[in-house]
Amino acid sequence: MNMKIRDNAVILDTSHSPYVRLKPTPLSGISLDEGFWQSRVLMNQNVTIPTQFQLFEKTGRLDNFKRISGDSINPYQGYVFNDSDVYKWLEAASWSMIDNHDEQLLTSIDYVIELITKAQDKDGYLNTYFSFKSTACLYP
Repeated sequence: MNMKIRDNAVILDTSHSPYVRLKPTPLSGISLDEGFWQSRVLMNQNVTIPTQFQLFEKTGRLDNFKRISGDSINPYQGYVFNDSDVYKWLEAASWSMIDNHDEQLLTSIDYVIELITKAQDKDGYLNTYFSFKSTACLYP
């Protein structure tokens, strides 16, 4: 693969520049061990994220993925863009595991990843609303 750098290209990696005053801190360089933010992180991991997972099951968001893979015959539930809620949950759950490993949450993450993987088309496309609509005529 040939790459060309344009004349007006912007250098994004300034980590070695002697002229940069502010440098990004790697995530591994931050620890919230106590106080206000740590209590919020733990509340997010122990209450908010599990509650969202339960709501995804209750509102059919996870069932929409099962429907695409043939593991459910329930009708599509929710808005056309419901998948994005599941993806954002997966991101939040994964980030929360960085400093506070939780086996039960890891099990939920693995479960959601499996649902997504089984529902994804061979070409990578996945939208639980449109994927079913486009294949519904193929599977009477």
